[in-house]
Amino acid sequence: MPALLRPTSQTSDFALFLATDRFQAQAQVQVQAQTQSQTQAQAQVQAQAQAQAQAQAQAQAQAQAQAQAQAEAEAEAQAQAQAQAQAQAQAQAHAHALALVLHLALALAVALALALALALALALALALALALALALALALALALALALALALSLSLALALALTQAHAQA
Repeated sequence: MPALLRPTSQTSDFALFLATDRFQAQAQVQVQAQTQSQTQAQAQVQAQAQAQAQAQAQAQAQAQAQAQAQAEAEAEAQAQAQAQAQAQAQAQAHAHALALVLHLALALAVALALALALALALALALALALALALALALALALALALALALALSLSLALALALTQAHAQA
């Protein structure tokens, strides 16, 4: 073998250096690739975590919106119930007022009927008093007529007695 082509300790050291350098370069490339894949994996994990956080935030927002809608619906239902209760209370108050007015009207009608009955009784008593006065007047008239008839008969008897006395005398 020519001397240039024969391996020497320097050439073998150089070959070893080149092999080691190549191995180190490959190892470094592998380390960089692993680091890059780990970085990508971490980025994916972070992206997934962010997506999960966003999904949780959206779920919380939806839950809050649902809770708010439910609270608003409950408040509206409560307001409607209060309005109905107020309307019922007003209707009952109107019914009580109407019943009171009807009772007052009935009491007034009864009082008026009693006043009319009293007036009728008074009119009947007055009519009875007038009838009694008329009967008394009739009795007086009859008594006067009887007294007049008696006076007339006495006068006739006296005239007859006088006539007889003249005739006998």
